[in-house]
Parts: sequence; structure tokens; C-alpha cells
Amino acid sequence: MSRKIELALIDAAVFASVYAVFALLSAFSSTAVKLKPLFYIGNSLILLACILAARIGFKVYARIWRYATHTGYLRLIAADFAGGCVALGITYLANVYIGVWQTIGVVSVSLLACIVARFMYQFLRGQKRKSDQKDFTYVAVVGAGTVGVAFASELVGKNGSRYRPWCFIDNDPAKVGRMINDLRVYDGNSDTIMDDLRETPVKEVIIAMSESKAETIKSLYDAYTSAGFKVRIYGFAADSPYSSDKKGRRLRDIQVEDLLFRPLCEIPESDIDCYRGKTVLVTGGGGSIGSEICRQIARLEPRKLVVFDIYENNAYDLQQELRINYGDSLDLAVEIGSVQDRRRLEEVFSQYRPDIVFHAAAHKHVPLMETNAGETVK
Repeated sequence: MSRKIELALIDAAVFASVYAVFALLSAFSSTAVKLKPLFYIGNSLILLACILAARIGFKVYARIWRYATHTGYLRLIAADFAGGCVALGITYLANVYIGVWQTIGVVSVSLLACIVARFMYQFLRGQKRKSDQKDFTYVAVVGAGTVGVAFASELVGKNGSRYRPWCFIDNDPAKVGRMINDLRVYDGNSDTIMDDLRETPVKEVIIAMSESKAETIKSLYDAYTSAGFKVRIYGFAADSPYSSDKKGRRLRDIQVEDLLFRPLCEIPESDIDCYRGKTVLVTGGGGSIGSEICRQIARLEPRKLVVFDIYENNAYDLQQELRINYGDSLDLAVEIGSVQDRRRLEEVFSQYRPDIVFHAAAHKHVPLMETNAGETVK
């Protein structure tokens, strides 16, 4: 039996229970008009049919209630209101009319019971998840805005997640000291914030803000790592905070390019004809500079993009990112090797015969390289 039918049957049972209590109270009331059982049966069946039909029409049973939000409950309320209004007219015409206020009372109590049942279902599922996995890593979420709250909710609702949000950290005085989704908001500007966190089970700090400048990320990173917390970021899939690729956020480690105090150097759109239909090879393509060159080249419709890097982890991450963003529209090749290996370079150049080469496989820390010129040339 499908879950939709199961839920409809449960709702029907809840309604029947509520209506039975109403009928009994009416029967034993000294002021009530004594009505025959068949009258109540006819009235209850019309009410139940109208309510279930309205819920089906409002797609109440098309929702997965363990993930329900306020919109789901508002839809349920609207469906019962519409169904009750229709039932009033039908029962009046069918001569099984029990009155406006009596109908409102039955529908309202039945609706309240259904809402409570759904809340209990969500609560019990949450308790079961907690009992199934007790070795959580508790985290503090920096940012109690839209992104931070959505991220914390995702952690709570995600089956198998090893992270559990403990609190929020925010600088907004209107939020500090208050509760959001049962999580307390700590003051990020407080001098005692580190001591406050040490008194909690928090082991990691996750930055989840809508706009995160490099200066802000570095400041937060330095502060919390020096206090002994591991710091991660809930950011865009692109490695650089300045990247134009903003198709989705994911939880990842802080990377050095997140801390660069410089804007992104964009390849002008006017140069698209220079790269369209060309084979472009980027050495050091998995690095901070090379990966950003690859992202920009990918937008310019090359015939083929070849990523060449000695470090397979970075190359793999970039490969997955570009595949997600461009799919089959980008002809992408990833080759592992060193620019110091002449034979390997000859193999790659012979295979792909690139029209354009960006050479980004290099030491990039200029002051150090100025004093180590030999290593720089190699």
C-alpha cells in the first residue's frame, strides 16, 4: 500500500474519532435535538468525502511530510477550509445539515488532530535519527541569515549526516541571544565567544554566509583556528570566492584562494573568438590560478580543454566541477604529469596538439622565488 493511501486512511480514522466524540456529546446533551444515527452517518460521510477530496485537490498527500514546512501546513488548512465550505452546502441540500458552528467545530478539531499527528511524526523521526547516530560532530554555524539557517536545517534533516548544528554565531544585535530553529544565536563580536564555545560540545566552525569577502573569511579563519576549532566553509563549488560560477554551495575546507585579497581577473567576453573552437591546454590546471583560468576558458566555447597537473586531487576536483556545470557541452581532458618531464609533455602535445597554452604550473610566491631563482626556472 502506498504512503499516500496510508496517510489518507489515518486522516480518515482521525476524522471518524473526532466525529464519534461529537456525536456522543450531542446525543447526551440535554439541549441538543435528538437525531437518528443514520443522520450522523450521512453527515459524517459527506464531510469526510469533501475534506479528503479537497486535500487531494490541494496536493496535500503529494507531499513528503517528514520534510514538511509551514507551506505544507498552510496548504492543509486551506484544503480543509475549502472542503468544509463545500460540505456545508451539500449537507444542507441532502437534508443532513447539523449547523454552521457544529460543522466548523468538527472540521477544526479534526484538522488540529491531523496537524498534531504530523508534528508528532516529524518529532519521532527526528528522535529516531538521534538514537541511530549518537557520534555527531557538533558544529557552530557562523551566519544566522538565509544561507546559515538553510544549511543548519539541511544538517538536521539529512539522514546519515555526521554533523549536528549546536548554535549560530552572528553579529546582528537583533538576532543575538534569540533562538532560531531551537538553536541559540551567540554574539560574534563578544570578547568571550571563544570561551563560550569551549563550554559547548562544538568541535568545528562552519562559515555559511551569503556574501563572504576574503578579508572576512581570513579574519574568522584565524580567530577560530587559533582557538583550537577546525574551520570549514559552506560555499560555492568554485574554489575562488570571486568566481563567476555560483551554481551551488557545498561544505568544503577553507582553501588558500579563499583568503586572497584580490579581485578575479576576468578574460574579456570580447576575446571569445580567440578561444572558440580552439584546443586550449592549461598547465597547473588544478591550482588556484590554473583552475580559475580553466573555468573562464570553459565559458568561451573551446573545441577542447586540456587540464594538465602533477597533483591528481586538485585535477579531479576541477574535473568533477566542470562536468557538473557543463556536462557533455564541454570536451574536457585531464592529464597528470609534470612540466619538468619532457617526454610526458611531448606525449600530451602530440596527442592534443593545442592551439593555445596557458602555463600556470609554477611557484607563485614572488618574494620567495626571487631568492630561489634556480627552483623557479626549473
